[in-house]
Amino acid sequence: MTADTYFDYINKRFKVSFTETSMPSILCPHCSKGEIKLQKETFAFEENPDSKAMHNHPEWEPDWIEYRYAASFVCSNCNGKTYSCGTGGHFVHHPCHPDDEYADFPIFYPKYFEPSISLFKVHEKCPQNVKELLNLSFSLAWVDVSASANKLRIAIETLLNSLEPELAEIKALHNRIESFGKQQPEVAQLLMAIKWLGNEASHDATLKEYDLAFAFEVMELSINKLYDDSEEKIKQMVEMVNSNKGKPFKSW
Repeated sequence: MTADTYFDYINKRFKVSFTETSMPSILCPHCSKGEIKLQKETFAFEENPDSKAMHNHPEWEPDWIEYRYAASFVCSNCNGKTYSCGTGGHFVHHPCHPDDEYADFPIFYPKYFEPSISLFKVHEKCPQNVKELLNLSFSLAWVDVSASANKLRIAIETLLNSLEPELAEIKALHNRIESFGKQQPEVAQLLMAIKWLGNEASHDATLKEYDLAFAFEVMELSINKLYDDSEEKIKQMVEMVNSNKGKPFKSW
């Protein structure tokens, strides 16, 4: 493993933050086309009681503040509403240079979305029971990385059973993936990486955000390799053009 590979891995993220005036790009869970925007008129937050009590501390600073929030977001495309709650803190920036600006504002960290936010775009041909498990994994990801990874591991089992029902007779997931690898070695290797991370989540619960972010990337790639036939169609068209030596096609 190179240093670049290691640092690329540990810098993977999926969690986001937002302010009352700045919102990251989040795809609507209803239509998967538009982006959701904060409804400021319904947004509410308050400082936690324990945080308020700390104001009497002689060394208190504004960045000790902790908030809780409740929010609704609306889609710019379908007008569907998404609801969220979470925590927050207070960001303070004291300029070190005369040209820098002083900054002082609350910043918020989601812990829950309803409906759950997709943390990668799931291919439309993916089986519905696998999609449901992925949505559970997405929902848990914000508050419990290990629980989310466990759901992802179960999604692998369900995916394999959907692709080859006879694999369900093999008890151990590791052996199931190895058997599947006889037909799909590249995808099997991808799924094995998710399985190892899922095992770690089950035994030690030591998984980090970057582990889960990577697992989501690998799951998305696996599903796309299984269900996206666009590459094969292009290959067929290339063969057709080559066979016809680039001449105009006659109507069928």
